[in-house]
Amino acid sequence: MSTGAESAPSFVQRLFDASGFMPRWQCGDWSAELGWLHIVSDCLIFIAYACIPIWLMVFVFRRRDIALKGVVWLFVAFILSCGLTHLLDASMFYHPAYRLLGGMKAITAVVSLATVVALFRVMPTALALPGIAEAHKIAQREIERCKKAEDELVRTRDELESRGALLTGRLHRALQALTVSEIALVTWEVESGKFAWEKGLAPLFANLGHESGAPGFWPDLLGEHDATTLHAAAVAALKDNRDMLFRLPRPDSEGRMREIEIRARAEKGDRDGKFMTGSVSFRPIDP
Repeated sequence: MSTGAESAPSFVQRLFDASGFMPRWQCGDWSAELGWLHIVSDCLIFIAYACIPIWLMVFVFRRRDIALKGVVWLFVAFILSCGLTHLLDASMFYHPAYRLLGGMKAITAVVSLATVVALFRVMPTALALPGIAEAHKIAQREIERCKKAEDELVRTRDELESRGALLTGRLHRALQALTVSEIALVTWEVESGKFAWEKGLAPLFANLGHESGAPGFWPDLLGEHDATTLHAAAVAALKDNRDMLFRLPRPDSEGRMREIEIRARAEKGDRDGKFMTGSVSFRPIDP
């Protein structure tokens, strides 16, 4: 046996070297029953300690949302290192590689202390996590809340559909009244003269012999010259922050002189004055 201190490189190089030590069977008064009691017990402990980490790893891989996952991995390392220590301890009866056993015990000690520190740090968080029963109650409350919200949404949808049908009917009747009264509604972009929205323009201008279908720009209905005059009137109204009134005489399809009257103002909410919204009507010119 060596009495001097053993250097670290020498210790690592001789991890699996059993020279200088006797098998445990030869150290002490070991009976067969006592020896095999230790060997079988250590092997069974190793098997159990090997199976537990496997199931923990399966659990971690399948449950991606698990909390405190780092602590679970520490437990895997801790339990596995304990199991390997027991397995090596059982092997000392035949191959006394005590350096390897000592190294394994050192690793187990480090992992054990790291697990203790990690548990100390996460204990407040773990205690704050709701239990299974409490989590179930919270889930039930959320389900009930979502169901009530869904019922409320269904009622709101039904009310909106009912109101939408009512408003659609009113809008239809209003448009019929506008058509009979020879009035149209329009919103247009001032600079380009392009219609952003209109109701009743096409049938209104059909009385003037315009048959081009749904209009897109003022020049389509008024011609370039009159559209330019309308543009100037709209720009002046916007500049003076006043309503615009534009009248233009035109003969209708029967040759009678009518007056196109356009009343408009800057669209509500359009601070830059890019759009005008108003009405278009035909008025008879008194002879």
